[in-house]
This record gives sequence, structure tokens and C-alpha cells, in this order.
Amino acid sequence: MSSNWQTRFADLIAGNHSDTGDPVDAGAQLRIVDDEGNEVFLQALARNSVFLRVSNSPKSGFGGQLIWDDPSVLMRRSDYYAYNGDKYGVSPDKKKASGLTRDPLTIATHGASNNEIMFRDGIDLLGAEAPSRIVCHQAHQRTALLESFKARGITHLGGKPVEDVVKTQH
Repeated sequence: MSSNWQTRFADLIAGNHSDTGDPVDAGAQLRIVDDEGNEVFLQALARNSVFLRVSNSPKSGFGGQLIWDDPSVLMRRSDYYAYNGDKYGVSPDKKKASGLTRDPLTIATHGASNNEIMFRDGIDLLGAEAPSRIVCHQAHQRTALLESFKARGITHLGGKPVEDVVKTQH
């Protein structure tokens, strides 16, 4: 497994889900569906959920960012829950789930830097739930990610050419 995020992201899409090689180690599921909605690939990525954070503006840094310009792409689902702070993914059915919300208007106001939204059973990163943008910090990172996608035969994310989705911050 590689340590740079572009290769790691492409590895996830290609089916390499954990450094140990054990798919149960890795987390949520990567689910790929065709244009008619038929599942063509399913692989474990996380035990139960994919974790995301709400932010009004992208953070600067050296890693990549997946950005949904229209949060309703994900919020139309019914399997998410959120906290305005890190609860380490406490499930809604646990006693320690205080502060949990499923209200998208409340979630939109979450301002804690460690807020979390959990989506059960994965996110379709290639299809209908694909991010609007994948922002790379530098041009060489964008090039590496596009090359990784090309090597794996990934040409579109959410119906858009990968070149239009993968952007450079600087």
C-alpha cells in the first residue's frame, strides 16, 4: 500500500482496502452501480459507516479533499446520522448517542472542527453520490490521481469526466 493519498484513494476504488490486506480492517463499503442502478461491485471499506465532516470552506493542507457542492446529493439518503463533535461514530442505538441528529438543517449549522456525519453502508463515489470536486493541493498531485484513475479504467465520476472533477487548489 502506498502512503500518498492519491494512490491510496485510487487503491480504495480498485479494491485494496487496508494496509493489512484484511477488508474488514478498512471500514465502509465501496459500492459501484451501473447507469441503471444495478450493483456491479461491492467491497468492504469500513465496518459500518463512512465518516465525513461539515465545513463552510475547504481546509488548506497537503492532502486531497472530496467536496460536495450540493449536500443534498448525500442528505437525500435516510441512513445518515451526525454529531457536532467527535463521538467516534457512536451508533444511534447506543446510550451514549446524546447530541445525535438526523436533521439536515441542524447538521448544516455544525461548526465544531471535529463534527462527524456517518453514512452507513458506504458512499457511491463513482456514481450518483460522487463528489462535485476532488481538490488536490498541487498540480503534481492532480496528475498522479488522474493517472491512477486512468490506470484503473475510471473515466467518469458522477457522470462527469474525471478531468472536470479533479481540481488543483493552487
